[in-house]
Amino acid sequence: MRKALLFALLGFAAAPLPAQQPPGSGDNQTITVTGRRIADYRAALAACLARHCPVNEDVDATLALAEVEFEAGDFAQTRLDVAASLGRNRDQGAAFPEPVADLYRVRARVARHLGMDDEAVRSTYDILHTLERGLPQEDYRHYTARLEIAEMMMVAGRYTAAKQQLDTLAERAGATGPTSRLSPSCARPGSLI
Repeated sequence: MRKALLFALLGFAAAPLPAQQPPGSGDNQTITVTGRRIADYRAALAACLARHCPVNEDVDATLALAEVEFEAGDFAQTRLDVAASLGRNRDQGAAFPEPVADLYRVRARVARHLGMDDEAVRSTYDILHTLERGLPQEDYRHYTARLEIAEMMMVAGRYTAAKQQLDTLAERAGATGPTSRLSPSCARPGSLI
């Protein structure tokens, strides 16, 4: 039995391998990749701005552009585009708190990638401040912002500030009670990063 197994293994090892086809030969399949280029996203944002689009559309177009720039590794340009949108829209935080807060969220994340920790911390606080101006009733969006602040404080090594944010979060969430408005997802669909 052992001999039969040994001969079978030797026969298998000695069998010629199937020939590999050189690249480009075969059935001449064509592969087509479709997608939008960064220039397309930039043009969409420019068209939005040219027609004086509302804040939420400006932010959506900016974040779409920022996402593809970020994925391409162009963090510096992403930072500039988000900063430009904040320059146009930061005063609209009371009327459009979530879109403007999302700009600050992206700015914080990009600043973190660029090693600009102070800017990342300020932007993370600006998320909460924007929500507080536009949505005075504390809800899941505020809680999420407080968690983001606590996380940023931990990353920055500011453990006392992180604990203070978590204590405030626990206090405010406890005061709201079990009937508070909760959401399974705190991020905007398709939001960056």
